Amino acid sequence: MSTQEERLQSGKTYYHAFKLYIQNENRVDDDATFTIGEKGVVIKPVKNERNIVTWENADGPVASMTFLADSDADYYCPRLSTRWNDADYLDYFHDVDAYLFDFVDNPRVPAATRPTLSLYNPFVDEDGDLTVRESRIHVYEVDGDGELVDKTHLFNFGENDDGDRVLSIRTFTLGTYIVSDGKADLPERKPSGRPADVEKPTIEVNNNRKPVPNTGR
Repeated sequence: MSTQEERLQSGKTYYHAFKLYIQNENRVDDDATFTIGEKGVVIKPVKNERNIVTWENADGPVASMTFLADSDADYYCPRLSTRWNDADYLDYFHDVDAYLFDFVDNPRVPAATRPTLSLYNPFVDEDGDLTVRESRIHVYEVDGDGELVDKTHLFNFGENDDGDRVLSIRTFTLGTYIVSDGKADLPERKPSGRPADVEKPTIEVNNNRKPVPNTGR
């Protein structure tokens, strides 16, 4: 073993393999605010307390969530994206205005009771007035198969404590939602189950014997 200090001579190159670990920023907070699209941050809510998470852009809040954290609250990733990355969904909204709320990775919220997720109504002008009738607004959710499902009937149209118009739903799992000012042009779903015009087999009963299905023979 050499006892002399090893030095890199001028003009020579030294290569060495090593591992680099990058950790997400961890926060413990009961009133967290995030910029839309912000990455690399995970939140640990304050246990047994009312927690609020707000997502905003340059124009102000876009969505918020309120929940009572459970007694063993763990970290979760509350990232929200509003960018249209999948052109397939755009094809369903040719003649209407639509806004995407994509909670990336669909994190389950560590809450003791079902959290309230509020999407700020995108069809509101600077004075807080609706630009379209509420009856025209629809909310769609992307299901596990990637299909759009109309969930308008599950959302409550109203105002939050600050008087902002929001669309609210109670859910443990944040999903991907699209809010539009009209119905999406969705493909018709194929009917499931036995066709209505198929005759059911008849059953005969003879002399107290067991029913014998008609096999057509």
